[in-house]
Amino acid sequence: MENFDADTTVLRGDVCTYYYGSNTSITVDGPGSFVVTTSVEMAVDHTNGVTDAGYISLVNTSAACDPTATGNNFDQVLFPAGLSSDVYVLSYALTQTLQVGAAGTYSVGIIGDQNTGTDPIDFDYASLVVTFFPE
Repeated sequence: MENFDADTTVLRGDVCTYYYGSNTSITVDGPGSFVVTTSVEMAVDHTNGVTDAGYISLVNTSAACDPTATGNNFDQVLFPAGLSSDVYVLSYALTQTLQVGAAGTYSVGIIGDQNTGTDPIDFDYASLVVTFFPE
């Protein structure tokens, strides 16, 4: 299990971003599948009247950085406009299964993007567990 701590990566604009330090590599002897699980906390210094939202996901780092890509399990991060101006932290749990066809070293990581709002959303904390199941 890997743990990652506060305020290392900020989501801004509609740009996919890797959570700095979350990439985790594992070396396998042959084909199989990874089950990747994570607990992620997202934080925002929210302004009343602004909807701040985006998406987070887990990804094989050799794939395109796109949280909502086909095959990705993702979750929406949402801080609605009606919330009072304050700092908020929300927790999310994600699980992703990734297939690999050959022996080698593979990397997985946590990604996200912000597609709405003016208050930057931060990755605040995460833990990540990768389990490999050979075929």
